[in-house]
Amino acid sequence: MLRATQDIHDSWASITYNLDCVDTDRFFDTSGFSTGWAYADSLMVGHSLSVAEYRSHFALWAAVKSPLMIGFDLRGRTKNDSSVVTVSNKALIDINQDALGKPARCRLGCTWSVEKAACGEWWGDQSIVEKWPPSGSKSIEVWSGPLHGGDFVVIVVNRADVAMNVSFDWASGAKVPPGEYRVFDVWQHAYVSNISVSPPTRTPFLHTELATHAHLAFRLVVGR
Repeated sequence: MLRATQDIHDSWASITYNLDCVDTDRFFDTSGFSTGWAYADSLMVGHSLSVAEYRSHFALWAAVKSPLMIGFDLRGRTKNDSSVVTVSNKALIDINQDALGKPARCRLGCTWSVEKAACGEWWGDQSIVEKWPPSGSKSIEVWSGPLHGGDFVVIVVNRADVAMNVSFDWASGAKVPPGEYRVFDVWQHAYVSNISVSPPTRTPFLHTELATHAHLAFRLVVGR
């Protein structure tokens, strides 16, 4: 594991700060089974934040290929406990353990790279973390990355403190390569649509509203 971030805390600011710090070229280029994985620190699932925030946290950790370390006590919890359901999502675990081993990257609405460049210099300074991001993403972000066999993972997360409308293009917004895909929703555990991505023709995704700090997570399975 390549430790890349501040110590994580049970706050949305801390979670998103650590997420942004692993979204850099140096980790994308070097992550892999023969080298190691950028570790965004342990999962905070199971503590004081909302179910939506923890689901977003887990989905993004899985997509960026951070090692998944459970950080709550399993004793006394049933399999239907929301935290147990979150960290046992097989579709997301499969994405995290994907054989290609490439982390997802932020593609749209991202925190500015000039801010992320100083992540290491702020080690231990929690006052910076709690103000995160100072001028970067506070709206809808789209993260995506390649998977083994031509599949693709796409995560859409609302980092704003209010509900936001979602609208993006699969090709230009999520950087999905040209092709035919079946869209699998990893929380509904079902295929929800088919898409044909053929730039420069637009292939829009439209969703009326996404709650604060909530997300959508899809595995695009190549072929129909």
